[in-house]
Amino acid sequence: MKNLSLILATALLFGCASKPSDNIIIDDKDINTVAYERDLNECAVYSEQVSTSDSALSQAGVGAVVGGVVGLIFGNTQSLVNGAAAGGVFGGASGGTEAQREKQRVVKNCLISRGYKVLN
Repeated sequence: MKNLSLILATALLFGCASKPSDNIIIDDKDINTVAYERDLNECAVYSEQVSTSDSALSQAGVGAVVGGVVGLIFGNTQSLVNGAAAGGVFGGASGGTEAQREKQRVVKNCLISRGYKVLN
């Protein structure tokens, strides 16, 4: 249970590491900055519909299974537990990162649909 708590905490931490509106570059020529900030905030709200925790938990489970199998192949019961824990943390972090990318795609698509030229 202790390993599962560590896996979930790490996965959620990685999943919440940045805002989806970070590092979005737009062509700001002739842009009303007040309107842009409002649109950016509204688009960020839409991106919150992407579930970071579901993705992190799903990938943590996959990582734990793979890590456990590898641990079992190369060692004993303790290797299985350590492999599952390491795989769970890695998988959870990976799932959280992918969810963040999806959130950023939502923000970019939202901005594009509102007429902004997204450059990255």
